[in-house]
Amino acid sequence: MTDINWYGLVYCFGIVFFVFYIMILVETKKIKNLNSTNSYNILVLAVVFALLSSRLFYCLIYNWSYYTQNIMEIVRIDRGGLSFFGGLLGGLSVSGIMCKIYDINWLKLMDYVVIPLSFFMILGRITNFLNKEIVGYPTNTWIGYDFGDDIKRHPSQLYSAFKNLIIFTILISIKKRISHINGAVFGMFLVLYGVFRYCVYMFREPTETFLFLAFGQWFSLCVFIMGLVILYKTGYLYSVFISRRIL
Repeated sequence: MTDINWYGLVYCFGIVFFVFYIMILVETKKIKNLNSTNSYNILVLAVVFALLSSRLFYCLIYNWSYYTQNIMEIVRIDRGGLSFFGGLLGGLSVSGIMCKIYDINWLKLMDYVVIPLSFFMILGRITNFLNKEIVGYPTNTWIGYDFGDDIKRHPSQLYSAFKNLIIFTILISIKKRISHINGAVFGMFLVLYGVFRYCVYMFREPTETFLFLAFGQWFSLCVFIMGLVILYKTGYLYSVFISRRIL
C-alpha cells in the first residue's frame, strides 16, 4: 500500500465513525439544539476545513521555502504532508462558529468529540510508523529501529501513539467525574496533548526550529495554554483548588 492508502483508511474509518457517533448524540439528545441537520453541517464543514488547514499549515509553516517555489504541489496530498495543529485549528474554528450560529454548546460538544478523536490519533501515528515517516533521532539503545537507511532511530511515531493512548485512557477514566463541567474534558485533552506532544518532540527530528525549540514544541505550548484557559474559564481549575484533586 502507498502512504495515502494508510491515511485514507484511517480518515475514512474515522469520518464514518463520527457520522454514526454524532447520530447517537442527536438521538439521545445529549446536547441541546443538536439535530440531524445542523450536526451534519457541522461535521462536514469541520472535516473539510480541518483537512484544508492541515495541508496549508504543513506547506506554509513547515515547508514554506519549498512550496512557495512549487505552488501546485500544495494540492498533492497523495505525497503526504498534513499537520495536526493545522487540522486542530481549522476544525475547532469552524465547529465553534457553526455552534455559535446554531446556539449549541460548543464546549460540551467538544467534550464528547475529543475522547474518540484521541483514539483515532493512536491509529494515525501507527500509520506514520508503517509509512516510515516522522522518524526520531538516531540512537544506539535497544529501542532503536531501522527505517531503511541503516540507522537506528527512536520510533517517535510509536511514542506519539503511546502518548495518545495515555490521553485516551485518562479522559475515559475522568469523564464521569468532571463531565458536569462543560469544557472540562476538552480542556484536559488540550493540556495533556500539549504536554505530551512537547515531550515527544525531544526524540523526534524537527522540521523547523525557532529559538532552540521545534515549531511543534511552540505549537504544543500554545495548545497547552489554550487548555489551561478553557479549564480556568469553565471553573474547573477553581474546583481543583478547592478540592485539591486534579482528576
